Amino acid sequence: MKNKQAFTLIELLIVVLIIGILAAVALPQYKIAVAKARLRSLMPLVDALVTSQESYYLANGKYALRFDDIDINIPTPNSITASNGAWGEIAHYPHFDLQVISAGGRAYGMTQGISYGVVMDNYTSADFYTCKRLAYASVSSEFPNQIIRGLGGRKLLTANGQNYYCLPE
Repeated sequence: MKNKQAFTLIELLIVVLIIGILAAVALPQYKIAVAKARLRSLMPLVDALVTSQESYYLANGKYALRFDDIDINIPTPNSITASNGAWGEIAHYPHFDLQVISAGGRAYGMTQGISYGVVMDNYTSADFYTCKRLAYASVSSEFPNQIIRGLGGRKLLTANGQNYYCLPE
């Protein structure tokens, strides 16, 4: 008799089934990790934007509406959308947007259904901005809310169809 040294069809099917189950469990965790990494990569850019806007404010008494007006070195965007009133330019990148805003003393970045903003020092409104780092996402979309909570976001309130969170500094 010869020794059989091959796998049977049943053994191969069991291995494929186990790999499929592992992939089904790992894929959602991978998506969450990628989304968190994208938001984390956006945060330093928004922080740099805030610092530049604060310097511009001290020199000019108002916030800038264009990236060219402030002293910031951002990565080259795919495109830039022009300013619209108090809402400044938006730099568009493959996985996020970065926006210069003069209204209300805030700077924003947006990625995967999450808006991330930093309230600037000269912001004087007494509304619900009770923290420096603010993130918000639509109430109807659980994935962005899950990402924000995963980064330590503490829910402040729900308003205008958005959940607002305070992120740790």
